[in-house]
Amino acid sequence: MSPRSLRGQGVSASFIALTFLFPARTSWAVPPPEGPVPQHVRLGAVGVRAFQYFAPTRQRSWDDYLKSIRPAAVSADKRARSLAMVRKEDVIEPSAERQAKLDALRPVLAYLERDVAIEVKILRLELAWAGFLGGAAVLVSEGAVDLLTAEELQAVVAHELAHEYFSDEYEAARTGKRYDTVKEIELRCDAVSIVTMRGLRLHPEALLSAVAKLTKFNDRRGFANSANLAPSMEERASFSRAVAELVE
Repeated sequence: MSPRSLRGQGVSASFIALTFLFPARTSWAVPPPEGPVPQHVRLGAVGVRAFQYFAPTRQRSWDDYLKSIRPAAVSADKRARSLAMVRKEDVIEPSAERQAKLDALRPVLAYLERDVAIEVKILRLELAWAGFLGGAAVLVSEGAVDLLTAEELQAVVAHELAHEYFSDEYEAARTGKRYDTVKEIELRCDAVSIVTMRGLRLHPEALLSAVAKLTKFNDRRGFANSANLAPSMEERASFSRAVAELVE
C-alpha cells in the first residue's frame, strides 16, 4: 500500500508530503500563549497564525487546553473499518529492537489520552514515513522506525496524534488547495508534539532532528517534500523555538 493510496483512505502524512511501563501523567502548568510571538523569533504569516491559534485560551495549563480541543475517540466500529483499510501483508511484525521503540511510545499515547484508542503499526514501505489513520492508528514505515531514535519516534508520533485534533480542517484545506492552512496545521501539530515532549520531560528538539532525517532519507530516493503541503525546515525551526520558549 503506497503513501498515496493511504492518503486517499484518510491518512494524514505529516513529514513526507507525497501526494506516523506507562508513567503517571505529568501536569504541565505553563499556560498557552496569550500574547504576540517573541520579538527575537522571526516567523512568516503561516507561523504567526499557527502560534496565535493557541492564544485565545485562558485555561490554566497546556494539559487543560489540549483536553479542551481533543476530539472524542472514534467508535469501535469506525476504528475497525479504518484498520481494515490496511492490508495485512503490508503490516510487519516488529523485531525485538523495533518493539522496544514501539514500547517507548506508550507514554506519548497515554499523555495524549490515546493509549486505548490508537494502535501503532509498522508498514512495509520503501520510504521513511509516518501518518495518522482515521482515529484508529499511527502508521510508521519500517524505514522510519529503523532511522529514528526512540525519542525522535516519540516526537513524530506525538505530531501524528495531533492531526486528530485538526483532521476535518486539514482535509478541507487540502481538498480546497488552501495550502497555507495545510502548512499552518502542520505547525500546530508540531506545537502539540513539543508540548507533549516537554510534559514527559523529554527533548522537544527531537522533532526537528527527526524531520531532518526523514526528509534527507526520502530526498535521496526521489521523494522530496511538497512545498505546498509541508513547512520548510527553516519555518519549522523558527516556530519550534517560539513554542519551546513558552514551555521551558
